[in-house]
Amino acid sequence: MLSRNSFRATIHAQAVVIDCCYTFYNHQRRHSAADGLSPVNYEIRESKTKPEAA
Repeated sequence: MLSRNSFRATIHAQAVVIDCCYTFYNHQRRHSAADGLSPVNYEIRESKTKPEAA
């Protein structure tokens, strides 16, 4: 991503990377490694079932 583009400013590079992350990474897709849950739902479930570190 970064090597294929030339950026005028850091903020422009940040915007491109963030956009790529949100469009490339599918938050709704279910993952077999996460018990068939989407990444967001898996994180929600795990945060409710495991106690926080001391």
